[in-house]
Amino acid sequence: GKNMNKICKQVENVLRERREFALSSCNNNLAKARKNSEFCEIEKEEAEAKIKLATFLADENEKEAEKAKKKLLEISKRKEAVLKKLGLSEKDLIPSFTCKLCNDTGKDNCKCKNEIKTKLLIENSGIANRLNEKFETAKSVSKEFDLAANFLKQWCEKFPNVTKKTVFLSGQTGIGKTFLAACVVNALIEKGVYAYFTTAFNLNNIFITYFKAKDEEKDEILQPLLESDVLIIDDLGTEPILNNITLNYLYLVLNERMIAGKSTIINSNLDSEELLNRYGERIFSRILCKRDGVAVKLSGEDLRLKKGKGEKKNV
Repeated sequence: GKNMNKICKQVENVLRERREFALSSCNNNLAKARKNSEFCEIEKEEAEAKIKLATFLADENEKEAEKAKKKLLEISKRKEAVLKKLGLSEKDLIPSFTCKLCNDTGKDNCKCKNEIKTKLLIENSGIANRLNEKFETAKSVSKEFDLAANFLKQWCEKFPNVTKKTVFLSGQTGIGKTFLAACVVNALIEKGVYAYFTTAFNLNNIFITYFKAKDEEKDEILQPLLESDVLIIDDLGTEPILNNITLNYLYLVLNERMIAGKSTIINSNLDSEELLNRYGERIFSRILCKRDGVAVKLSGEDLRLKKGKGEKKNV
């Protein structure tokens, strides 16, 4: 998607900036040192000594090579002393790259590339304050919670190869729906998936901004909602329904994501009847889609993972 391309470009930008910073710092230090005539003399002397050493080594003249090595060591000590007077050291004249493995080139898919991408995914996920909420740290609060956690964990592991594109997690307040939603985002980010988390209240604010924005600004505003690989909407049903805004744009987002084959996870205190009454048939059918949706009920004696109504679970 466009947004993932954007994140990949941002990764390249971060690497480029790191490289440029390391090189410019080192070049500035070198320029400062070269204003000193004594340093310039030593630098010249050092270059000549290195050529001599290379020649002796090529000729296998060990005796002269040893002498040349000692000479270089002595030059190096003098150079360090001059640099010290200038408030510098030998290290300051070598680029100090953030990643010592690839010198900030990211080449051969260096692990630093993945670290930058993960950081950007977190910054773009809307979940920066819930990074510690993971399936591994989930404490069992009920049989239903454990089943729901296990279902969502497996769903994340299989993603993007999931048959259930839309997951509706319902149940009363305080039984861990938001916690599980945060676990989903963190598990997906670890896989390098672009997941976007928003509360229904914040979603409404995005819709208001979109409604008021100039035409040329509109695309950018809805982009995370439409382009994220997985959109997680927390606490649907707690937001005010605003005329010509909430229902229209919620339908637009859900419908566009469904057409694009993108996944959406929604949690709510509403049951299916309340959902239908509040949002109407069009939105209801996008959330509880019989074909590729699943409802996970987090209350009552039994957790029913339903395909539409009454059909058996299938991740």
